[in-house]
Amino acid sequence: MKSKKFNPFIMTEQELLAKLYSDLYNGSPWIDVNIMSTLEEITAKEAATKVFPNFNSIWEIVNHQIRWRDTVMKRMNGEEVESPEDNYFSYIRDRSENAWQQAREQFRQSQEQWLQQLGKWKKKELEEQYATSPFTKHELVYGILQHDAYHLGQIRLLLKMVRFRA
Repeated sequence: MKSKKFNPFIMTEQELLAKLYSDLYNGSPWIDVNIMSTLEEITAKEAATKVFPNFNSIWEIVNHQIRWRDTVMKRMNGEEVESPEDNYFSYIRDRSENAWQQAREQFRQSQEQWLQQLGKWKKKELEEQYATSPFTKHELVYGILQHDAYHLGQIRLLLKMVRFRA
């Protein structure tokens, strides 16, 4: 998907956010890799592999990202959602290719939901502080981008380690 070039004099904040979300998810971000191209090249076996016992697997990281995206979306829409003790890192029980495909589909659905919602929030809403956080809703929206980029780097590194050990 070819994204719109950024022009700060023409593009609105919502358009910029949508562009940044789209680029990181399945476009051509500045970091040169995107989430979906990366996840599509990973098998269920690779995704479920723990490189070291105390490391999260790629799949656990993907589920963590999906759950955090959902939590922040709820917070953006006014719900007070507590952060769980496990930080949304949970053991993968079904390690089949079908289950891995479902995880990627959940990420895709999350992306669609974020893109739809980005166009709906008004500037005034984004400037509001979230009830139980020192951050504004605007910062939460950018926080998801930062969070996704951070974990994309982890996933790329873990994939190299998984394939090196195979």
